Amino acid sequence: MDGNGQTELAEVLAGLRRARGALQLDGHDGLAPRGWARSPGEARASGIVHLPEDRRGRALCLPLTVEENLSLGWQARRPYARGALIDGAGRRRKAVELIDAFRIGPPDPLARAADLSGGNQQKLVAARELCGGPQPRLVIAVQPTRGLDVGAARRVHGALRSSASGGAAVLLVSLDLDELRAVADRILVLYEGRAAGEAPPTASDESLGRLMLGQTA
Repeated sequence: MDGNGQTELAEVLAGLRRARGALQLDGHDGLAPRGWARSPGEARASGIVHLPEDRRGRALCLPLTVEENLSLGWQARRPYARGALIDGAGRRRKAVELIDAFRIGPPDPLARAADLSGGNQQKLVAARELCGGPQPRLVIAVQPTRGLDVGAARRVHGALRSSASGGAAVLLVSLDLDELRAVADRILVLYEGRAAGEAPPTASDESLGRLMLGQTA
């Protein structure tokens, strides 16, 4: 159920919200003075990618082209750049590759992100975060298939599974139980900002419902 701390949790992990307490990834303290959770830039540099719930406000620069948006966050790396210079040809090849893989429409790297439909904007963000850079260490995906058709949702789910197979931890935040059951290895239910319990994806609606109400399974 929405409003129980899911958004805040994702923002803390992505460096968008300050927190107190203990937070570690591979033994590294995310809340240390130079920890990866101190800023979005530190999180990105530490191999953490984020598919935010608010794609227009948090993930896209709408006046820029699809190609430019696909490079955001990776723009200083190959194939998007050579040293301090933009690699126009490399960036274009990568954009075409991602557009084709995620079937972003229209399939035009020079189309403005603002002119894409909501579903295609979502696919753009998923393509960039999951496949636009090096293998991530942690994927934070918040409602990543909202507004997508069945085929597009499958592609996003496939990319999430591929990240997990490559060694990344994947945190999927979704209000869709069918999606969680199809993708997750385990389901953690938050209630009023705390973990109410953990369940396998095969758990019944009844047991998950009790956790959503803050009761024990």
